[in-house]
Amino acid sequence: MHIIQVVTSLHDRYIATALKSPQTVSEIYHLSQAAALFNKKLNKPIKPSDRDALWSAAALLGFLAMTWINAATPEEAWPLTKSDPADLEWIRMSESKAAIWEVASPLRPDSMFHIMATDYISQQELALIKPTSGIEGIPPPFAHLYDLDESSNADNNPYFNVIHKLAPLLKIEPDRSNIVMYYSVVSHTGLPFKSLLEQKDPRALLVFAYWYAKLIHSVWWLDRRSLMEGQAICLYLERYHGDYTELQDMLVFPKRRFGLI
Repeated sequence: MHIIQVVTSLHDRYIATALKSPQTVSEIYHLSQAAALFNKKLNKPIKPSDRDALWSAAALLGFLAMTWINAATPEEAWPLTKSDPADLEWIRMSESKAAIWEVASPLRPDSMFHIMATDYISQQELALIKPTSGIEGIPPPFAHLYDLDESSNADNNPYFNVIHKLAPLLKIEPDRSNIVMYYSVVSHTGLPFKSLLEQKDPRALLVFAYWYAKLIHSVWWLDRRSLMEGQAICLYLERYHGDYTELQDMLVFPKRRFGLI
């Protein structure tokens, strides 16, 4: 119930202000209560009857982590702000859902979510397709900027997986029917790429600029972070890597999507 209270309040605030107003005291209270109760439940043996509720809570907490951003302007958003351990917490929260998925098994026959199994599995199968090497399907500018060639793989290039995930999404627009494929960009990046993100590596940031640029105006709960952090990435790269000509050329697309040019 605490989670539902937060989601409802967030949606009301989105309708009224597009989430430009700060979090309310009520939202903060209910989210802290929800997190505490969720952790308490995870520290006990999980009953079969609790599995659907557990997955619902995990999914909504992941949704809230993505939606919850304090920045009112790009200057207040990552990566322009001073580095903080909580900067990419929403990614870690999204990844942790995988463990809950294994425990809750929401596609099992007796689950309330089983009705979604066919559509979800088909999207997951597409999202999980992972080439082992090469550059098939990668636009030449990306292959060149990220040093990808026929010998490239996830072991010798930290950008390999995420570029292969991003490339097919550049040809389509996100909506509720294919959003799982967009989330796969984050969930299958790998530790080396996440480390680059934490270090504000310019090429890693460019990947996220493209990802946010595709997500903006897709579903309401993604809009605020996509806009604030997307604009912040573009400004950061322009400000601190303005002499990186090839990267700046590729930055034109996300800048245009974010209304910066």
